[in-house]
Amino acid sequence: MSPSTPGPPKLVEAFVDDLLAATATFTDQFVTVERPSPTTAMEAGTAGGTRSTSGELRGGGTYQLHGLGCLVTTAEGVELDWDWDQHGRITFDGWRVRKYARSRGFEISGDEAAAACRELVEAGRLQETKPGWYSPR
Repeated sequence: MSPSTPGPPKLVEAFVDDLLAATATFTDQFVTVERPSPTTAMEAGTAGGTRSTSGELRGGGTYQLHGLGCLVTTAEGVELDWDWDQHGRITFDGWRVRKYARSRGFEISGDEAAAACRELVEAGRLQETKPGWYSPR
């Protein structure tokens, strides 16, 4: 990690802050996210009834629903990727933190991301929802 790179806990904190902002933007625009059947893709629905799996976000950036989650790419190119768990919580793992860091021009190893997430669990900022997966508190 270069001297100008924030330490892993600061990168994870920045990821969580940006993730919360991205999910707020997404949920302000869409009233539903659902998978109509087990064999179809997830769709986001607006109050007006429009349904889509990808597109533009109001205020800039794009979204792409995938598997159990969503990838938001901000207008600045920052990537925020998350899943929803079976309880509807926003969840992420170390790979998503690394993807975010790279999109901001930083490198963080998988071990550093995992250690930083565990540190933030101990500090009460994150909760571990299953081994290696975290949710903001």
